[in-house]
Amino acid sequence: MTEHEERELCRMRFNSIEKWQNEADRRFDEGTKTMHDQDVTIGKLLTKMDTLTESIKGLSKALWGALVGATMIGLGFIIWFIQTQ
Repeated sequence: MTEHEERELCRMRFNSIEKWQNEADRRFDEGTKTMHDQDVTIGKLLTKMDTLTESIKGLSKALWGALVGATMIGLGFIIWFIQTQ
């Protein structure tokens, strides 16, 4: 193998390695961007979950209030009914 052929072979191998490295860097950058986007999405979801949790707490308080109110009305009706008999 002549010196020129060796240089050409080295150049081809270097280009192949450089191409592989550039592709790996590109995939790494895409992965980093994807991870950042997912972090932002998770943050938004956490905020929405907190809001939803607070809404559910408010709804459960309202339902308990309605249940207590209905129970009191029922007891009042029973007491009224007994007294009128």
